Amino acid sequence: MKKFQKLEKISTRISHIYSYLSIGNDILIGIEFLLGSFEFLPRTIFPSANEVIGVYLFIAGSAELLIRPMIEISRRIHLRIINGSDL
Repeated sequence: MKKFQKLEKISTRISHIYSYLSIGNDILIGIEFLLGSFEFLPRTIFPSANEVIGVYLFIAGSAELLIRPMIEISRRIHLRIINGSDL
């Protein structure tokens, strides 16, 4: 019984870690797209706007959108390894 409780505690901790990684990733996506949007404002509204920087921020945000499912896949694989299940 103690082994099961220990595995459950480890599984819960792993799930929390991956959850925080996912939340952090979502925050970065939001920041990158928000800043990228400011860079596309007209220069009369936002004098320091730079479309090139905006494009790079959108590319970075798009790459981060691909990272989100990779975090979930990693979490599931990690939990299966810990729980001793077959992939």
